[in-house]
Amino acid sequence: MGRFSTWDRHMFLVLGLLGVLGGILLPHYGESWDEHNMFDNASASWNLLLRTFGLSSETAPQEHPVLRLYGSWPWMLALAAFHVVRRLGVDLPAYFFSHALSWTLFLMGVLALYFLGKRWFQEKTAFWAALLMATQPLLWGHAFINLKDTGALAMTLLSLWAGLAWYDALARHEILPASCDLPGSARRRLGYMAVLLGAAVLGLWLRLKTPNVVWELEGRTFALGVVAKAGRVFGMGVGLAFLLGALWVWTLPKTARQRCMDLPARIFRDPRFWLATGTLGLSATLRVSGWWFGLFVGLLLVHRYRGLGLFVGILYGGLAYLIHILAWPAAWRSPLFFPMAVATVMSQFPWPGRVLFAGRLYPAASLPWWYAPWLHVIQLTEPALVLLAAGVLALPWLLRAKPRLGLLIGYWYGLPLLFIIWRRPVLYDNARQMLFLLPALFLLAGYPLDLLVRRRPWGFGVVVLVSLFANVGYLWSHHPYTYVYYNGLVGWVPGAYGRYEMDYWATSFREVAGFLDRQVPEGSKVVVWGPFVVLDNALTREFDLYRSEQADQVAPPFYAVILGRANWLQEVHPQAREVFQVRHLGVLLSVVRFVEAPSP
Repeated sequence: MGRFSTWDRHMFLVLGLLGVLGGILLPHYGESWDEHNMFDNASASWNLLLRTFGLSSETAPQEHPVLRLYGSWPWMLALAAFHVVRRLGVDLPAYFFSHALSWTLFLMGVLALYFLGKRWFQEKTAFWAALLMATQPLLWGHAFINLKDTGALAMTLLSLWAGLAWYDALARHEILPASCDLPGSARRRLGYMAVLLGAAVLGLWLRLKTPNVVWELEGRTFALGVVAKAGRVFGMGVGLAFLLGALWVWTLPKTARQRCMDLPARIFRDPRFWLATGTLGLSATLRVSGWWFGLFVGLLLVHRYRGLGLFVGILYGGLAYLIHILAWPAAWRSPLFFPMAVATVMSQFPWPGRVLFAGRLYPAASLPWWYAPWLHVIQLTEPALVLLAAGVLALPWLLRAKPRLGLLIGYWYGLPLLFIIWRRPVLYDNARQMLFLLPALFLLAGYPLDLLVRRRPWGFGVVVLVSLFANVGYLWSHHPYTYVYYNGLVGWVPGAYGRYEMDYWATSFREVAGFLDRQVPEGSKVVVWGPFVVLDNALTREFDLYRSEQADQVAPPFYAVILGRANWLQEVHPQAREVFQVRHLGVLLSVVRFVEAPSP
């Protein structure tokens, strides 16, 4: 990898300091919604892994019917660390380790963004653009509590950086000789075959697309649009890729074929190839969108090396898929059907709640087209927005001066955003599922920074100092609810209250549990509007807990714990006496109300 530059060492030092700071701040964050379910899935995956190798005979724990569609390898790592530390006599909650892993992955993603930025900018520009992303309150907050989406963001960055580094190495070391490529006539024949077989797969997909899979989740029934025989479709797609590879080898002239038979071995000897495939496979387990970035590398290969690039891309994608399956024990039962079912479900996730957006409540499947882009505008800090606006204005110059960077930003952010606007997939929780798109915006914001550092170094210094000073101030004032951040376009957090979602991860339940343990008599009845298990895990004393679905069966008096999500605070026992509030910058995140028995 060569010697590290001065700015490389600066980045390593800053990330090391942020790692230490993260370790200090970790105990300030409570368990977040869904974490217990993800740990249940991780436990089931460990059980399956051990049983497969004959190391355990225990029955596998019950997996969550929907959340099992997320790859469990990060939570498996966190669960293993939890058990190791507990055996050493240290009593820490399991979510502490998932938060630590989430923060570590986020810092690795920042490092990957820095190395990506170095491809097009000066090292100084790439350094400050990466720090601009690292200090965004929205991303900082998620980095501590949201392993699902932070992990997807970080692995996207790592897989893209590793894929492009491997792509560069192929050209630098001339691993792919031109003599192995197909003649023009053979490439055309291969292209015709690919179109015909692709059309056949698409036709089968449309033929078999029937919503006939039904799941029960928390007492509610969801009919999911999963293809009944998706395994056949996916199998045909994989078969198509390998068939094209076989046709490529068969079409080569005999002498060229003999010279190039050792090509896979040469590719496999390159450690960059394994890093690229490994990060891509792991990324796709967290979000199916991970394959979108593997496709980008594959398209670059085909564009540069033609038929040879197609063959190499098949090796790249095939090995990444194998790693993808090996790292996902839930997929072992049906390695062909499962990924296709995941892709279908994730495109229209079965979330039945309502979303508070711009002062109105929407069903998650009927959000306005501007939901995701507007949230990206109002949840980035003002300095980032100014630089981003400058980058948008400078796009014509960027496309002329750095066309590949413009292509990457359009592919990374532009095309997925157009898909969201066109297809309107189910989104909620402030479109946290799309956090992996945001790093592209910091590459775009880096372009005006790079122009400044070249032409007005003093202006560059002013912009950097103001940006980081503002971001650090926001982080300080919003701790520990940094992800509940809105900028001045909507009046900051007080102006967004009642119009946009606040603590949708329910980390404020940690403070609620502390109040119940201190002030409420043990054994009292408590009804929870929000994540029941999060509150239950945080309590140290015994209470008679009920879910909100059981509220009609609970006779007063009881305590109502209400998360400030959607408009629950206005709907649930609004006349009851409030005995505790969790406030952040003057707005309510959650409350405890005492519902008294009616007078005789």
